[in-house]
Amino acid sequence: MGITVFYLFSIFTSFVMGSSMESVKDNVLKSTIFYYDVEEVEFPYARKQTLQFIAKTHLKYAVFNFDKNKMFSYTFVFDKKLISQYSIFIEVKKKFGEATLVTPLNYLWDLGEYIIVLNKNILRMTLKSYIVNYNK
Repeated sequence: MGITVFYLFSIFTSFVMGSSMESVKDNVLKSTIFYYDVEEVEFPYARKQTLQFIAKTHLKYAVFNFDKNKMFSYTFVFDKKLISQYSIFIEVKKKFGEATLVTPLNYLWDLGEYIIVLNKNILRMTLKSYIVNYNK
């Protein structure tokens, strides 16, 4: 049995905004699609923490961003050779309805406190409060 987009999207939606770094690590370790190596990436000019997990298949990697140990954004980068943007779009649409904003190869869903953006093979969820100049 192969990995389906439905399964990958269910993993994507299993993460909760505001979760701690430890909670996210635990959630990732429960998933069979990630390797167990955790890379904590630090940017000296930023006051944010970033965790990156390398995936085994269908997903290249996932990046989780934290501010004061609270997750405010995360990104899944899918292997575009194995997962099409259209199949990701269909799964997001099933869960959250029509996209709020559509441009060529870009889709945005406004979900109240946060947004989901699909750009080619990159799916990101971010709290609106962390987006500079976001028009409400």
